[in-house]
This record gives sequence, structure tokens and C-alpha cells, in this order.
Amino acid sequence: VMPQTREHLAILDLLGVDQGIVALTKADLVDGDRLAAARNGVANLLLGTSLEGIDILPVSSATGAGVSELHARLVEASGRIERRQQADAFRFAVDRSFTLQGAGTVVTGIVLSGSIEVGDQVIIGPSGIQARIRGLHAQNRKAKRGHAGERCALNLAGDSVSKDAISRGDMVLDPALHDPCDRIDARLRVLASETKPLTQWMPVRLHHAACEIGARIVLLGDEPIAPGQEGFVQLVLERKIAAVSGDRFV
Repeated sequence: VMPQTREHLAILDLLGVDQGIVALTKADLVDGDRLAAARNGVANLLLGTSLEGIDILPVSSATGAGVSELHARLVEASGRIERRQQADAFRFAVDRSFTLQGAGTVVTGIVLSGSIEVGDQVIIGPSGIQARIRGLHAQNRKAKRGHAGERCALNLAGDSVSKDAISRGDMVLDPALHDPCDRIDARLRVLASETKPLTQWMPVRLHHAACEIGARIVLLGDEPIAPGQEGFVQLVLERKIAAVSGDRFV
């Protein structure tokens, strides 16, 4: 298991992702003993994380072995996630903003919760710009509605809407959710692999959805938070962002 994979797993664990499948790739290149050893290595890596015990599925893009099963399992899992989140208010994490000739301002990103359809009124957070959904694409296809879990492109219209007014890390929101903040009370866990504790007023980089921002740690307990431990903190951000209660972050 390579260092980048360990880092990605740590991020998934901090985000609380508890559903998944391991695709053990290039399975056609090894014998049964080597494949079993690789499976055991991955299973041991997952121990103690939010993904402990998930299925490990050997696949091969060269022979096609396992690919159909993997596809079916992913489709089934995505359906469960959409049903769980569609009842929530709409939130969309912007990772790109650009101008498209004949359409105007377009933003791309992931629908974090809820759903959206052409004609809906939204707010861009944290700026507070009001906009209307002029058109949308979901999963690279023109659509009337986008749902939680889908990657979408939203064509936005409004008096203050422009490519430069919307940035990576902004949120397109149900207007009822617009309440940007620059202070976040949180329970913070320090990875056991870290080499030093979190101390008072320590500078950090906060990753929240598509947003990356500087912050300071205010400890709400008496002692630093040591590696492998967790505690209550307040995050003091360098500017306001569109976060809501219950969000996960790194």
C-alpha cells in the first residue's frame, strides 16, 4: 500500500465515509497467493477506520474480470445515498466558474444534498448573490433536475452573477440556508500518525467541501490535543464560508 493511498484513507476516515468498495486492480497480473496477500494487506489497513470490513473486489481492466460486478455495486450504493440526502435542503459545492458563449455564467461541482431544478431561486454563499437556475446538466447530460450525489453544471442568471463573482469553494444554496460564518465550534480528531499535538492558536488549513481556507485553532479544553486524541475546539477562519451544522472537514 502506497503512502498516497494511506493519506486518502485517512481523509475518508476523517470525513466519516462508512460505505465503500475496494477495487483491487490489475488482478490478472498475479497468482492466487499474491492476490490473497494483497487482500489481507488492504483489510489490515482498513482496521480501525470508518471503512473497516467493507468488501474487497479484485478487478482487471485488461480481462474485464470483476468490472461488471463493481459497476453494479456502485450503482446500487449511489442509489442508497441519493435517497438518504434528497430530502435535505439544496447545497452545491462549486469547484469551477466560467463563461459559456450563448449561455452566460456556468458553475460546476457536486450536489451535496437536496435537489435543484430549472427555474429555482438560489443564493451564492458566502457572498449572498441571488441567482436563478437558467439551465443545468447532470452527469454530463442536459436535465431538468439535479440530485444529491450527482456532478452538475448550473447555468446561473442574475443581476450580480458573473464568472468573477463566483469562486471555487463557494456554495450554491437554498436561500433558507444562507448564514455564512467565520467561527466554527467543532469536535476535532488528530490522526495518530501526526508527530505533534494541536496547540492553542495553531495555524491550520481548513478543507471544507471545495473550499480551502486559513484558520486558527482555539482549544476549548485545558490541554493540547495529542496525536490519536480528540477534543472540542473553535476554528477561527480568515473569512466567512458557507458551512452548516454537522459538516465534516479536514
